[in-house]
Amino acid sequence: MPKSALTRSFLKRYVPLFTLNALIILSIIGASQYILIKYYDQDKMALVRNEFTEMQTLYGRQALSMAQTLAQNPEIIRAFQMAPSAEQRAVFTRQAGDIYETLRAEYKRPLINFHGQDQVLYRLSKRDMFGDSLPRRPHLFHALRTGEPGASLEILKLGFAMNGLAPVIAPTATGNAVFGVVQVSLPFSELYKKIRNNIPGSQIAVLVETKRTTAQVEKTEGKQLGRMTLAHASTPALESYVSDHAETLSDGYTGYARLEGQLYRIFVQKIPGFQGNSVGLLVFGYNVDDVVRYTMIAVGASLAFVILSFLVIGWVLERFVERKIIDPVTGLAVRVRDISMGKQLEQAIHETESNEIGTIQAAAERLRKTLLNMLKHIQK
Repeated sequence: MPKSALTRSFLKRYVPLFTLNALIILSIIGASQYILIKYYDQDKMALVRNEFTEMQTLYGRQALSMAQTLAQNPEIIRAFQMAPSAEQRAVFTRQAGDIYETLRAEYKRPLINFHGQDQVLYRLSKRDMFGDSLPRRPHLFHALRTGEPGASLEILKLGFAMNGLAPVIAPTATGNAVFGVVQVSLPFSELYKKIRNNIPGSQIAVLVETKRTTAQVEKTEGKQLGRMTLAHASTPALESYVSDHAETLSDGYTGYARLEGQLYRIFVQKIPGFQGNSVGLLVFGYNVDDVVRYTMIAVGASLAFVILSFLVIGWVLERFVERKIIDPVTGLAVRVRDISMGKQLEQAIHETESNEIGTIQAAAERLRKTLLNMLKHIQK
């Protein structure tokens, strides 16, 4: 059945309004989804940063505690007051050997070094290495000069390590003096594993700054990327991403990357060392593939629901308008046209509605009766 002019007019106005309302509702849904993802993103970043800071602090306390335990050992204090000798090294081994083995069982590659004021007295990890010059590290010289203990991230040959430095202080004729420093170093690579275990689906890479003076730098194992060295990457996919974007990665960088077929949120933050100086960059990625997929499903379902709702509402409105307005008005228009031509004057116009249309039907019925009476009168 062809649509009447009133139906077409109704649809002509309804369809644009339907489209506009659908777009408004979808915009609201899209904005709410964006806000949810944004809050999720911020919460996840805060979680990662807090996790990293807490674990770094924990590592620092542990390294420093071990170093202070050794530095306060009376036998080790006595050994530091000896001349460098095999006997001195034997005391170091005897007093620190058990601690070193305990650390090695947990951290695989720890270091325990004994530094005098002008030379390395002993390296427990490499017992044949002693008597060489002190490594040129600012924190080590600070501890030797001031006698202040502390812990900080530093770059060693094994990569990043948390160094706990505890001065060995003993009384002399002129007062207390710093005889040397005990260094306990915990490799930071174990920390990456713990963070990944605590935050499932995460990826970590570490870039070490190697743009330093020759006197300060220790050759760090890893892939050279311009002024940085890629000391650690949890997966080959992240290693490839970091290698391709090494020049753009800096403190505060955020972005997205497709790793192993899944979408990851990437952000970069500085790794602070002694006195807050940057020693490298932590590149962290967490999986947002599920979040994005669920968001797309939610938006798609919302879109389908909105379209279906408006179609159902439009169909109901159209049926209502056709039955309650258009059909009665169309029927009444046909009857009034026939009456104006003198047709079907004998057929009554029934009042089918109780609204304004019903009032018009009643008026048309009175007009029919009036015309019919006039016609009968004329015929007489």
